[in-house]
Amino acid sequence: MRQVENLLRGTVTLTARGPFPERLLNLCAQEQVPCWGLEWVDEHALRLITLRQKVRRLEALAERVGCEIEVEGSRGLPAFLRRFRKRYAFLVGLALSVAAAALLCCCAVALNFGQAMVSQEVSASVLPNPKGVKSNEDRIAYLSAYGWQVSPQPLASQELLIPTEMDEAYDEYLALQAEQGFDLEEYAGKRVKRYTYEITNYPSGEQGVQANLLLYKNTVIGGEVLSPQLDGFLHGLAMP
Repeated sequence: MRQVENLLRGTVTLTARGPFPERLLNLCAQEQVPCWGLEWVDEHALRLITLRQKVRRLEALAERVGCEIEVEGSRGLPAFLRRFRKRYAFLVGLALSVAAAALLCCCAVALNFGQAMVSQEVSASVLPNPKGVKSNEDRIAYLSAYGWQVSPQPLASQELLIPTEMDEAYDEYLALQAEQGFDLEEYAGKRVKRYTYEITNYPSGEQGVQANLLLYKNTVIGGEVLSPQLDGFLHGLAMP
């Protein structure tokens, strides 16, 4: 029964070191501080066990007889709970850290996604309106919205028939138009007008670069920027 009681209350093993450790035992007996498991370490050091709640009182008694107390270890329920609390606190801290890191990652993803959406919305909002492009001035203004400076009059204007059936040769061109939001397949079998302007401010400084606009009933349905040179290029209306 006493062992169970000591286990519940907790015990501490310690060493009393001094000129006369036995005097400490006498004081403990007088002050009703229980001690057991006595073991002489050497002629000036005595190992003993006491209740956890009596350690401070024993330390005070040891000071009175000139002994130093060195705690070697603790046993029992209080020591177990203390270790568990430390481990529990560590686990809780670790869990909170992981949760915080996950929250930061989610916030970063949401922020990047939000910025991307805003960027897309802004880009969409600054694109010129393809409808109502009736005159030469309207076509120049449409190209100007992309940042292009062009010749005051078109180099050429030509009526084209959009094929009803488009083979693989049209795939890249259709993809280029689709990337700009244009769907030429919607106008298959229709006659459209192509206007060609010379660009005077191409970023590389190259001369002779051209911009084409495809129009159907005063609506821009396609367009591209190209170099007519043998080693030329072709890209969308957006300025590179």
